[in-house]
Amino acid sequence: MAVKLVIVESPAKTRTISSILGKEFKVVASMGHIIDLPKNRFGVFIDEKDIKINYTQIAEKKKIIDMLKTEMENADTVFLATDPDREGEAIAYHISTLSPDTHFKRVMINEITVAGIKNGFKHPSELDMDKVNSQQGRRLLDRIVGYKLSPFLWQKVKKGLSAGRVQSVALRMICEREELILAFVPEKYWEIFAQFDFASGVDFKLSKIGKKKAEIKDQKLEKKCLKEIKVSSQYIVSDIKKSTKKVSPPLPLITSSLQQEAAKRFNWSPKKTMRVAQGLYEGVDVGKGPVGLITYMRTDSTRISASAFGSAQKYIEKAYGKEYCGNIPRTKKSSKVQDAHEAIRPTHIDYLPEKMKTHIKGDHLKLYTLIFNRYLASIMAPGSDSIQTVSVITDNAGYTFQSVISKVKFDGFRKLSRADEKEIAFLQVKKDSIVKMKTLRSDAKETKAKPRFSSGTLIRLLEEKGIGRPSTYATIISTLLDRKYVESKEKALVPSELGTIVNGFLVKGFPRILDYNFTRDVENELDRIEQGELDYKELIQKNWKIVMKQLEEAKDKLESVKDKLIERVGEECPDCKGELVYRDGRYGRFISCINYPKCRYTRNIVEDSDVLCPKCGKAMEVRLGQWGKYLKCPNDKCGHSMAFTTGLKCPKCGGFIFEKISRKKKPYYICENNSSSDDSKCDFIIFTRPVEGKCSQCGSILLYPYRKKYKCPLCGNIQEDAQ
Repeated sequence: MAVKLVIVESPAKTRTISSILGKEFKVVASMGHIIDLPKNRFGVFIDEKDIKINYTQIAEKKKIIDMLKTEMENADTVFLATDPDREGEAIAYHISTLSPDTHFKRVMINEITVAGIKNGFKHPSELDMDKVNSQQGRRLLDRIVGYKLSPFLWQKVKKGLSAGRVQSVALRMICEREELILAFVPEKYWEIFAQFDFASGVDFKLSKIGKKKAEIKDQKLEKKCLKEIKVSSQYIVSDIKKSTKKVSPPLPLITSSLQQEAAKRFNWSPKKTMRVAQGLYEGVDVGKGPVGLITYMRTDSTRISASAFGSAQKYIEKAYGKEYCGNIPRTKKSSKVQDAHEAIRPTHIDYLPEKMKTHIKGDHLKLYTLIFNRYLASIMAPGSDSIQTVSVITDNAGYTFQSVISKVKFDGFRKLSRADEKEIAFLQVKKDSIVKMKTLRSDAKETKAKPRFSSGTLIRLLEEKGIGRPSTYATIISTLLDRKYVESKEKALVPSELGTIVNGFLVKGFPRILDYNFTRDVENELDRIEQGELDYKELIQKNWKIVMKQLEEAKDKLESVKDKLIERVGEECPDCKGELVYRDGRYGRFISCINYPKCRYTRNIVEDSDVLCPKCGKAMEVRLGQWGKYLKCPNDKCGHSMAFTTGLKCPKCGGFIFEKISRKKKPYYICENNSSSDDSKCDFIIFTRPVEGKCSQCGSILLYPYRKKYKCPLCGNIQEDAQ
């Protein structure tokens, strides 16, 4: 029997595609990239004539590579069905190099549905080497900037730091916004409001003083206005205007807007949003086997296919009425849009969120509902509002007050989200009517600085400036957080002291590489490579010269700023009388002499604990080791050590609860009597830090925080507080 082999990227996708293709096909996963630049060396040779790249097989993928080779040798036909983007094309190309004599067919799957997969296999293509070269160009540029700038940071700022072609530009944006906020000086201004007898409870705002716009920036003018308004003999309705305002539906979601909406509504990081979206794309069992619920989630196009639009319009007409049917969404007119894929939409209009509740839960249901409703709204009819603008003028100095009332005329796409609201009535008054003022007030206000970036607003600015691409935004932000260049505080991205110093250093030393326009132009050139208009080697050679020139200039221009990041202990070194400083080591912070490596004095940072040594009774000290904190007895004759505990007792056996760190560097909490042996005295283990308390049902002495409440680890009872 002929073997048809299909190679995809993820195991989740293999299950879904296998169930659709049937037994005739064998589907295996590459688990992402299998070949890349070497891990611990530059791996690229560049001169004016040529570029040589030393790609290597990823060591951790040896078993997968061997499996792929074997499967390809035994197959009659090999279909490369990796993701339909630059990264997916590069992965497909690297897989093809494992078996040069095999003829491969490239299959593009935009949605993992029966129709989407059949369409992909019906129209197979060859590998797109322009797309591969575009990915290769991006990878090499990132390697050049990272490998050449990062060691310079180690030398001049701090060991272990990193610089990135797009990452460092995003950090610059965050730091520049912080500088504006710190330099901002608020200015006072006043707004004056009046209420009149014909419009109970309606505020009229002072809009004009004479023929000029009302801008009151000093208190003298504010008092003058109030005085003259009060002594006016008449207040006259000078104008009544009625108009209609069209309210356009939103565009369907693309990668950047999906990340922005999820950040705004759910406070999700871009990384989490893409992880959840990946699950919806790869496949969910909806009762008839697994199927992808959304189209490919890495896209910058708002395009919707004619077939998807047609089926959705039938649903809208049936569910809401023909008047709610709209047009195919307008598309973004921008040279930056690649338009390789459709917008992010549900794969089938019949997969209503309420129907999917039995198949998907939690975060997946949240995000799917967001995508479904946004898609439906984007292809529904526009709404319209009736607007009434009423102006009242004083007869003495021409002070004009104005009130604008907006009333929904036709809800259109807003039908999906608009709650039942109290109908707003237009004001019943005639032009030239003389009215009475009931109240007059002045509100003192201050101008505010621009807010700090959230992950969503940073993505919006990156997109506006053409920096990075939709598939890279999540990685950019998570890298800044992981490197401790930026901290997340109350949904805002705030530069750390380290991030501020690194940014200042890079902007001063590498102004061209950190320039917004330069970074945008590189992205455009990568797009040109994908379109076959530019040779990637030309781009690499040009940028290699720029980076090396800036690096040479920076060596002379920039002095070390290491002293700015040194945190001093305030003690003298007992060995050489130098200063003692805090340093970051492999297992955490420790104290060292500032004269290292000449002086090699070090010591652990010791904290006192309330735990008594079980051997000698002395109070133990908290220290840092390979697996996080641990306790050690300071008594030299004893020296007993044990896993870290805050003194909490096990609710099952009364033993100490140890805090340990897993191999993935995540804390967990386990009873001291819990071991891997079959005769372990206790099996208590928990993965959320517990607190002292009392369960109202079973009496457990430990609880743990759970969704702003407390949960019992023994019986699962949830209660309001820990008492």
